[in-house]
Amino acid sequence: IISYILVFALAVTLLSSITLHAAETVASGTCGEDVTWTLSDSGLMVIRGTGDTSQIVCSEGSWSDYKSMVKSVSIISGVTGICESMLDGCSELKSVTVPDSVISIGDNAFGTDTKDIIISVPTSGTFAEEWAVERQYCVRIIDEGIIVGHNWDDPTYTWSNDNGKCTASRVCLNNSTHIETEVVDTSSSVIQTETETEPEIIEYKAIFVNSAF
Repeated sequence: IISYILVFALAVTLLSSITLHAAETVASGTCGEDVTWTLSDSGLMVIRGTGDTSQIVCSEGSWSDYKSMVKSVSIISGVTGICESMLDGCSELKSVTVPDSVISIGDNAFGTDTKDIIISVPTSGTFAEEWAVERQYCVRIIDEGIIVGHNWDDPTYTWSNDNGKCTASRVCLNNSTHIETEVVDTSSSVIQTETETEPEIIEYKAIFVNSAF
């Protein structure tokens, strides 16, 4: 009995030491005619309302003052359009949840660097999923618990023994069997001629068709 009392007392002590922190709103505003946004101190931005977000409001309003704080964005169902460059400049952004109500997404809506951003959609077959996969985002389908689309690792380069060819390759982090590879012939030029005291230095260049390389 004594041991049970001690265990219970310890459990009460541990529970009493836990402090819950509720996320506090750092800023809020409008980002469309009928669309609003709120940003919490955890870095979560919630966008809710009806209709489309506005590029003018997003780029010129108080929104721009907090972009560096945004880590994740949750767009609530009812929003139908995400304007061009809406989240461009959110350097810490890692994830965006897009509802199936969204039927239009502007160019560069989530910024220029797509590598580390995961787009979450509620179900497969949504406009947002198709849009994101086409632009090589990593896409998480919530109700299926799977990730689709390409999430490319950094390219690696291998030179032939004579430096006459260079092979570039990159691996999809979602599916390691998916590998893109390109082999090209290199060009060379002498940038330092051999002298009695200095060796000859030859520079080799490889130019790839795939802009990712």
